[in-house]
Amino acid sequence: MVSKRERAKQRKAAKNSTNNNDNTVVAGSGVRFTSRQFIKALNRMPTTKIVGLVKQGDVLTTSAISESKIKISYQKSGVLSAVLGFLQRCEHETLDEVIDDSLGQEGELAQLETPVPWIAILDRAADLEEPSCSLKIAESIGPLVECMCDDMTRLFFKSNKHWNESIFPFARLINNLFGTSISQYANGSETENNMKVIDALLKHDCLIRCFIQWGFWDSSNRPDIANELNAKVCESIVEIGVMSARLLVAVAARENDTSVGMRPEDGKKLLFKVGTTPIVNKEYNPACLVSYAAGVARQMKEQGKKFGDFQLPLFQSLVMGADCVDKGVINEMIRYGTNVISDLVSAARLTSLSYLMILHKTDTENLPCDTRTAAAIRAGLIEMCLNFVGRFGGYESSPLSISLFDNVKNAFKMIYCISLHQKTAKAIRSKKKDIEKKLVSLEEDERISSNQACKELLDMIRSLLNLSGSYCCRCNKQLSRTEVMECNGCGRMVYCSEACQKEDWFNGHKLACCKSYTPELSGQFQGRYGEEEVPKDERNARKQEDLEKNMNMIQLKQFFDNAEDILKQAKALDLPLYDCVVNFDLRHCPPTVKVEDYRDGFDTPEAMKCFEESRSKGNLTCNYCSHIIRGDLDDDDEVPRLLMQRLFPHKWLTKKDL
Repeated sequence: MVSKRERAKQRKAAKNSTNNNDNTVVAGSGVRFTSRQFIKALNRMPTTKIVGLVKQGDVLTTSAISESKIKISYQKSGVLSAVLGFLQRCEHETLDEVIDDSLGQEGELAQLETPVPWIAILDRAADLEEPSCSLKIAESIGPLVECMCDDMTRLFFKSNKHWNESIFPFARLINNLFGTSISQYANGSETENNMKVIDALLKHDCLIRCFIQWGFWDSSNRPDIANELNAKVCESIVEIGVMSARLLVAVAARENDTSVGMRPEDGKKLLFKVGTTPIVNKEYNPACLVSYAAGVARQMKEQGKKFGDFQLPLFQSLVMGADCVDKGVINEMIRYGTNVISDLVSAARLTSLSYLMILHKTDTENLPCDTRTAAAIRAGLIEMCLNFVGRFGGYESSPLSISLFDNVKNAFKMIYCISLHQKTAKAIRSKKKDIEKKLVSLEEDERISSNQACKELLDMIRSLLNLSGSYCCRCNKQLSRTEVMECNGCGRMVYCSEACQKEDWFNGHKLACCKSYTPELSGQFQGRYGEEEVPKDERNARKQEDLEKNMNMIQLKQFFDNAEDILKQAKALDLPLYDCVVNFDLRHCPPTVKVEDYRDGFDTPEAMKCFEESRSKGNLTCNYCSHIIRGDLDDDDEVPRLLMQRLFPHKWLTKKDL
């Protein structure tokens, strides 16, 4: 056997012999030929001998085949199998190790130093030969994909220079296989075989990561590669990545004629995988958690409206088709809408997406998510929608403007629906000054305030802000974040001072603190009413507790703000106040207030007895109803509700100085 050191010397000598000035090359037998003579000699050689030279890693023979200077069938001759055999070892071995194992006793050949000729052979085989070549390459290319996707270690290559030479041919090969198969399928040519090629390619997980990350090989995301590669090469790879990712989304989303007949559940999984893939190699930047969906939104913002119009349908597929929504997606999309969008068409489309992004499951459930809604509010969703109202409101109505206002209205309804929940309530309080400032400026604009549709939207936000504050549960004073004092017992009642807490404590809260509704507490109860159980899950129990606290804070304010309406409804019913029950429905925007006869409100003897006891003590019974929206949504069509009861003295309706 020839040692590795001797083989290295032989390769060096053979390489030097190819660089002489008389333009000669050395064949495997050691005979010198000119380049033209060598090609003629190869064409006269038996196919088995040519394949033997390829299997030994001869750079001259392999390069000649890759440049189509030799008339040979890649698949029938065995060249394709030989090349794929080499490349299937590239994931865990170096090129030298692969070549050394292929050398025989006679080793005076100039050996390959880069896999570029092998990749070129695959590219030509996929392009020129029968469709079965493409399928064979697609099924066997997995190790090469893994190797090329590792743009940091580059184990297979002798140097970064050799990796630089190989990356563009590889990208071109993948683009040829994937893009051509989809195009041919769309045109109805070789549909079954092309479907097999696409399925075989998508089984290689790293390929999806390649498509995504190539599209972000720019100076802002991968400055190392942008500086290392030739500018034109880098630009071409970015273009291949962008277009391949778009085709991938089209395949998964079953768009237009590019659908490959994938089952809906498989398409959704693929779409979610594409949308959540990070745009940067984690080995390069472990802290970068930007997903492909967020990266597309960022590119739309940075590159302006023209690029945004091109990418917005792609982003729409990711959001609507697979719920690829996270905090980064929400932030980038709202920045795009705030800083870039200036036309009615894009505004209508974006508000539709914004409304969908805050839902629990954008394709199945029509219920808002507390975490997503809070993230959207902090990113500026409400201000963005109000900007659109100010920019496009007050003019002649059109189908587009109606669509825009419907989308904004739906977004505001969803926010209002969950405005008393933990994270959303905090987010609204943190943005209250900015929203209030924008709201006042629109209300002062005569063009906006005189338009009924615009006025309705502004009233919704005003109602939202009225529910968002922190108020003392005894004197109704509005509290800042530092002034809030919670009851240490139940944590549901909030006060402005120890004096208010003591007054409320001795006026009945000491009997209800930390307790659920019981008949014994009639006339004193302040808290939950009904059979709604506290969730066993600690997280959802905490959510419900925060919802109860936020409802308690605004109960007295709602009572005072609607005092005149309560008195008018009681008078219209011709009932004394002590025979009335006041129902506040916080699920509607603005909240609805309905006064009814107690005989209509309580239908059981126990409830009637409790009401009569509280009435005898001079109290007015008020019921407050709101949605309970948790992460573990039930399959029922009806959203669970939380019903709370609060008893106020009759005199508070006419005398508010407590």
